[in-house]
Amino acid sequence: GETLFASAYQIEPGKIWAKLKLIFVKFPVLPVQEVPALAEQKFFNSFKVKLSDFLDSLNGRYSSLVVSAKTADGKPALYAMLKIPSKNDLTFKVLSELARSQPYFQVLPDEIKTKTPPFLSWLKPVIRRDDKNVFIVSSPEILEIVKNAAAKKDGLATSPEFKYLSQGLPQHGIAFVYFSGRTIATLIDLIKAAASQEDKNWSVFAELIPPSDFFLVISREEDGIMGTMNSPMDIPQFISYSSIFPSVLQVVRLLPALGQARTKARRVSCAANLKQIGLAMKMYAMDHKDKYPAGDNVAGLNKLIKEDYLTDISVFVCPESNTVKAAGGELKEANSSYIYFGDFVEGDGADIPVAFDKISNNRNVINVLYQDGRVGSLTGKFSNCEELIDYLAKTSKFKPEILKKLQEKARKIDKELGYR
Repeated sequence: GETLFASAYQIEPGKIWAKLKLIFVKFPVLPVQEVPALAEQKFFNSFKVKLSDFLDSLNGRYSSLVVSAKTADGKPALYAMLKIPSKNDLTFKVLSELARSQPYFQVLPDEIKTKTPPFLSWLKPVIRRDDKNVFIVSSPEILEIVKNAAAKKDGLATSPEFKYLSQGLPQHGIAFVYFSGRTIATLIDLIKAAASQEDKNWSVFAELIPPSDFFLVISREEDGIMGTMNSPMDIPQFISYSSIFPSVLQVVRLLPALGQARTKARRVSCAANLKQIGLAMKMYAMDHKDKYPAGDNVAGLNKLIKEDYLTDISVFVCPESNTVKAAGGELKEANSSYIYFGDFVEGDGADIPVAFDKISNNRNVINVLYQDGRVGSLTGKFSNCEELIDYLAKTSKFKPEILKKLQEKARKIDKELGYR
């Protein structure tokens, strides 16, 4: 692999937090003075760990690395690593607790795995720990690359480029940053490979960016902090680089953002549909002794239509799905984008999922209408309704009889809709 970016820096979060607390204590407004204590209490309640102890465990030398490589089938890949100092197991403990609340993480004794996006087969994010550090990596391959480079002693520091750039710079400092001029060209190669098509416009950006490296050392001096940099760029090149580089990054970021904005708009529209269904449910319950429509899925939703609580059939179609709007005034299962759990009563529980996206609607986001009328989104890949209910059961305090009822409905609907 080729090193595109490398950095190392000394950070002491524990000392920073201690100084911040002193600043807050001296603030003349009492509520502001209490902010650190409230933050520490909230952190302890969440993780059963003192915030000061956690931050002290993070004091030390951080480093990051980005390497370009090739996958087994010859396609370009990008591997990244962030190494966090950890004097004990507190960092991994906190990260594990955060990961357990998300369905797409798997927590193991010394590793946290996450699901791989199907369009980036080389991206396999993992969090690992050893006795002194926690490693957050885009793929385990980078750990092998670092290990092999250390064993062979042929890493970045031995390369001709680095030897040239490090001439005359301080050997000691509080931060070191290396950047390769090949970075932009590599990013463009990755985008073109992901798009599965050739786009000559990208070559224009590659030509605009001067392929120059730089190495920066930041050191602490008696009169302050000093940064010293070596680069083959001349002043006009540096000015050009400084002005063009942010623009290219903006363009690179814009491509996925356009697709994300379109997807987000559809999800907002889907959430608005569920909100309307929720309001209709509330009005129905007010007229029926606090009872929601009986019957699951379209059996219950059709009661809203027939009794004129919600007659616009397009509301039952999620714009992110391939569902086709029903013709006429009756909703059919094939024309509904939502699952409905019927037969509940107002007051059974605010967190009861009254209605939510059919599992096949969205890739990794499920919009949920809860009994208290709010609509929220669950991020994760669920295979069936039973998995979704099991996940909600971990974060909600359902009454035993309510949980049993939800599980029974989930199994029944999974069987009816063919979810496995």
